[in-house]
Amino acid sequence: METLVGLDANFLQSVEIKEYGPLKVAIPKDQTKQLLIEGILKEKEEWVDFLEDVKKNGGKVHGKSGSFEPLFGMVPLHTSQREVTWLIEQKGECKWVRLHRSTPKLFEERKKVLKGAGLSSSKVLVSIEGKIVISQLKVPSGSKNLISEIRDFPKDGATKLGQVLGRCHRVSAKRKCSASDQRSWNNRLKLLEGWTQANTLWRAPHTLSTHATIDLNGPGVRDWIVSSEGVIIGMVEPSQSWVEVLLPDKELPATRDIGRILLDLDRANLSHEDSKAARQVFIAGWKATAPRMWANRRVLDGHRGGISIWVYECLLIEVAEFKILGKGKSAELRERLLEVPRLERRMFLSRSISALGFCSRWLGIAMLLAPLWGMKNAILLIGLGITGLLLDRILVIVYRLRAPPPTWVGEGKGR
Repeated sequence: METLVGLDANFLQSVEIKEYGPLKVAIPKDQTKQLLIEGILKEKEEWVDFLEDVKKNGGKVHGKSGSFEPLFGMVPLHTSQREVTWLIEQKGECKWVRLHRSTPKLFEERKKVLKGAGLSSSKVLVSIEGKIVISQLKVPSGSKNLISEIRDFPKDGATKLGQVLGRCHRVSAKRKCSASDQRSWNNRLKLLEGWTQANTLWRAPHTLSTHATIDLNGPGVRDWIVSSEGVIIGMVEPSQSWVEVLLPDKELPATRDIGRILLDLDRANLSHEDSKAARQVFIAGWKATAPRMWANRRVLDGHRGGISIWVYECLLIEVAEFKILGKGKSAELRERLLEVPRLERRMFLSRSISALGFCSRWLGIAMLLAPLWGMKNAILLIGLGITGLLLDRILVIVYRLRAPPPTWVGEGKGR
């Protein structure tokens, strides 16, 4: 038994560390979740020992023994706080194999969503206690990560990604569309703010049209695979960070998927102009194919949370990972979060402007109706009424212009 020490007593409870060969899996006290902490299998003997340990401990090996042979000695394609991924090419086929830190709760549901959108999806190779540890996506040879397409053709690649994500969300809406869960979503932010000891506070009054649905587990740009012709053909099952695993399991809105991608687009080593343009055309592409009930002005209104609140959640998760694991760019995260207090003050003033517009509207209506009640100076009252309504419209425009744009990704250097 080992203990992981968190940022405070409420963050990481004591957890049991199970070892499967060189892999370490942490299981919290409630044993409802588990996550990969560390370990990369390199030698054939390590893989054999790992698979034997999985079977002995009640786990399942879904792939045949030959499925793992190409992995022996493979160097990970890329490693981050969220994932370890291998790319294997053989016999005209590309295999994207992911080592998961956690278990995607709705793995099968997401597969159905991707299939409905005409995309390939990952399948499980190894699971432990019902939790996915290794998954694999098979696609034709010559496929590549979408990030390379984005860097070569920012606008084209981002537009295609937005359109594909919108198609996925259209399928999600048909399969599941639950009521907005504002309290639970804001509670996630409260937990993260407490865990990270961030000097920020942001809550969102989500609209009733911001439905909970089958989200795609917050995929990043690197989770999407394009063919040699530049067509997006599949998505590698995203792996949650080990901070996300400890958050309460709740259904989330489609706008959460957008937040992670916006951050990735902004970090794709593009120029300031290309980064801004890529995020704009990505949102435009998504709106063109997403359900209208989710792509309307009210849902995307930054004053009501919109997409910006989920970008904020992603940043808090990354801060928590940095503080615990020491991985990530702390200066960049700090810089991005600097804008949150300013945004909050700006939105507070915007709410005052909105309230003034509300009063002007009803005062204007009252002035226009006053002559019907026999009040004198009808021309003056009508003039005041029209002025009140015009003022209301001007204040509404000002209110909307002051909202965080859908492409907001935090202050950051060069934004």
